[in-house]
Amino acid sequence: MQRFDAPLDVLPDPRPSDSRFGETAAGATAVPARISVLSMLGYSHAAPCAHGVRGLGEENATYGTGSSLLTQAPRRTASRNGLSGTIAWSGGQTAYARKGNTTVSAQAAAFAAGKLGLTSVVEVSAMAQTVPAPAIPGAGREAWADTGGKVRAEGLCADFH
Repeated sequence: MQRFDAPLDVLPDPRPSDSRFGETAAGATAVPARISVLSMLGYSHAAPCAHGVRGLGEENATYGTGSSLLTQAPRRTASRNGLSGTIAWSGGQTAYARKGNTTVSAQAAAFAAGKLGLTSVVEVSAMAQTVPAPAIPGAGREAWADTGGKVRAEGLCADFH
């Protein structure tokens, strides 16, 4: 915080994911006032929890403007391959994970449009709809293999040691 010349007391108190974080405020959103906020998870951490990805070595991929791959880890670890060590969620027992992020994955469609001489990502999406392909975020084409409850990611190679 010294690097940013910001006082430490501006940060929220760290709490388990299933803590009481407060209540909604009157007039702040369309949500009525005084609704208790009893959990807090970012979307890439909430997705594996919601999808039941809770075993060591299981992964969950989330796609949006950015993409992330989160895999459960047995303990807090530092990756040798550029992944982030993180707390997946906490409450009762802390679940640790490793996470890899691509912050502009959906931008791949615009990049592809330019490289293909197309004028818009809509054209990339239309083209992607015509061919079988692995999931391409932002291109409107998802193709997943049914492998008995496991997801097979094609065209993706990574070392998660």
